[in-house]
Amino acid sequence: MLDQTHRYFWRGGDHWKLHIPVLLLAVLLAATSTSALAQNQDQEDRQRIEELRAERARLARSKAKAAAQINALAVDDRTLLNALNDLDNQSQELQFQVGEIEKDIAAKEAAVLDARQKENELTKEIESIHLDLQQRAVDAFVQPSAHIVNQYDVDSLGRSLIKFYLLDYVIGRELDSTDALRVAENALELEQNRVLREQKAAQEMKSTLFESLKDLEEFRGQAKILRAEYQERRSAWENEANEVRRADLEVASEIASIEAAIKKREQERLRQEAEARRRAAEEARRLAEQRDGPFQLIQWPSRGKITSGFGIRRHPIFGVLRPHNGIDIDGDTGDPVWAARSGEIVIATRRTGYGNTVVISHGLGYSTLYAHLSRISVSVGDEVTSGDRIGSVGSTGWSTGPHLHFEIRIDGRAVNPIPFLPP
Repeated sequence: MLDQTHRYFWRGGDHWKLHIPVLLLAVLLAATSTSALAQNQDQEDRQRIEELRAERARLARSKAKAAAQINALAVDDRTLLNALNDLDNQSQELQFQVGEIEKDIAAKEAAVLDARQKENELTKEIESIHLDLQQRAVDAFVQPSAHIVNQYDVDSLGRSLIKFYLLDYVIGRELDSTDALRVAENALELEQNRVLREQKAAQEMKSTLFESLKDLEEFRGQAKILRAEYQERRSAWENEANEVRRADLEVASEIASIEAAIKKREQERLRQEAEARRRAAEEARRLAEQRDGPFQLIQWPSRGKITSGFGIRRHPIFGVLRPHNGIDIDGDTGDPVWAARSGEIVIATRRTGYGNTVVISHGLGYSTLYAHLSRISVSVGDEVTSGDRIGSVGSTGWSTGPHLHFEIRIDGRAVNPIPFLPP
């Protein structure tokens, strides 16, 4: 640190080799001490970030476990839903069959009622016919009605036979009717018995179906209970998954917040250190000017006249207006180029536009630049004294002819070198 500080602020006199590094170090230590607490906070925050990242890893495992459980329950849910749908279909089919049977039972019960009504009507009719037949038989053999006797009145044996035949015919027809009625009554009884048997069978079937429906409803009730338990488990896992996601978001947010705070403090430290270096350089320049006067170059870097000054000009190659950050000094290829002031070589290489270039740091933020050289005679790290040859005039880089491009910079900012050159 001291060596780097010395190189940055090294100036011609030996006394600055001791005083300026100490001055800059003191300023930087003062700036660093103000950020010590922030650095301790950074360390604590980074440790907290590691803890939070470990927590996120644990939450990720919990999230994966919850997702697996939810997926497994989803499979169980589809199986359960399919079973419930099958049960619903079976139940609807059985209910339809029960409805059809109930219709058949109602029809058969109506047929039974109709048969009973017919039975009653036929029974009454049979009883009426029996009474009428009994009365006619008595009247025919005891005292026939006048109209019947008159109707069959005859005076001969033949006609008398006809009379008895006709009476027998009438009675016989009535007896035939009675037999027919008895046959119908027997048939009605048989039909009634058949209907009763079918009714009984239908009732038994209905009872069986109702028992099946009862079993189905009981099973469906159990399935619903299982589904409710499943839903409760699923809700519990979903709630846990939501809690894990929420916690993960909170942890991620806290990590981002801590990292942002660390970055902000780091930027503030860099700003403070840059500001401290600036103030140190400014203070060093002020002290140097108080002791030795303003910064001045000891000698001109080469012989020759100025062909182009500092400031805006039209570029000789590109033909556009652009800043000219130094002065051009005329010369011939091979003419010597000298260090304008003591310092340290920090650049000695070829650069695109500048060609072969040498930069000397003189400390306190001052530096000089020598460009378009045909030859470089120094290396980076060399310490030179004002007047030491560092190269030769040339026309390398973007140049239209041999000359020396010379700049002076303060903290990297190009300024007009004329006021700093000796008369």
